[in-house]
Amino acid sequence: MLRCPQCGSTLRFASSEQRVYCNHERGTCTIDRGFPLIAGRPALVVFERSVLEEASLVARVGNSPIARSKPGNWFRLAMRKLLAALTGSNPVAESNGRRLLEELQKLTPRPVVLNIGGATIGSIAVALRKNAENVCILCFDIYASPETDFIADAHDIPLPDASVEGVWIQAVLEHVIQPERVVAEIHRVLKPGGLVYAEIPFMQTVHEEAYDFTRFSDTGIRWLFRRFNRIESGVVLGPGRALLWSTCAALGGVLRSRKMGDLFGTLLFFWVRFLDAFIPTPYAVDAACGLYFFGRKADTIVSQKEVICSFQGVLTRPLAAPGGDHG
Repeated sequence: MLRCPQCGSTLRFASSEQRVYCNHERGTCTIDRGFPLIAGRPALVVFERSVLEEASLVARVGNSPIARSKPGNWFRLAMRKLLAALTGSNPVAESNGRRLLEELQKLTPRPVVLNIGGATIGSIAVALRKNAENVCILCFDIYASPETDFIADAHDIPLPDASVEGVWIQAVLEHVIQPERVVAEIHRVLKPGGLVYAEIPFMQTVHEEAYDFTRFSDTGIRWLFRRFNRIESGVVLGPGRALLWSTCAALGGVLRSRKMGDLFGTLLFFWVRFLDAFIPTPYAVDAACGLYFFGRKADTIVSQKEVICSFQGVLTRPLAAPGGDHG
């Protein structure tokens, strides 16, 4: 299934060089030096137009988040598990993962699901492993791990048009420079009627340092996925979780240490996340820590007026009718 990320031509593997080359079938490719193999995974990246660098990817082998989480770092692992237990799980993603699989299996007995940014085991992996015989998972990220099949930049997904039934993209779109281009790529690789599930932060502090670019409100997400019919969208993590994030960040600033802020903020204020149980959905949408979108590939584009009328938050005044002036 893999294709050249620049021209879409098929690829060939040169075992003597341990590189992958484009067959130049379309005659528009300028990549003659091929693509490297990193930890056994092809790195199908057009480095000239990506923030990724080949030398950095090679140097990162052995220093990825996966490698840094090996059993030897027992103290770090113990603290991570403690903080994860106090901050809680993501039951919305787990539930939606099962629902995605159920809907995909209505399209075909064994659907192909593309997991974008799935180098670590997330909610979709848990759901997929329980149904491994009924689904084919294809996973990529910007570094190699036991979960990834290849390395790629989501702005140029190295797959053919209409090649997968489903796409799962969780906590990724905030880390790409051009989220609209990534969503256009998702639309391209999905088969007609294919499904996408995305989770995007809203009221969250910066994470992943310089590689954190964007936040989206509920209507912002709807506009981002305007070439999809919305099946459902809503809150993943509510305002209580957002308050916990902000509190940890504030303490980190006072202590001049993000790690210490996360530690003491979570230990002292983990209970604020339980406020989410008492916040009605419209209020939660307006101040959510994270939101999700579940949709189906469409041939039409949702208009700006329709996006505004899709608002699910608290209305302090009536929205204008779709034919009105929305600016």
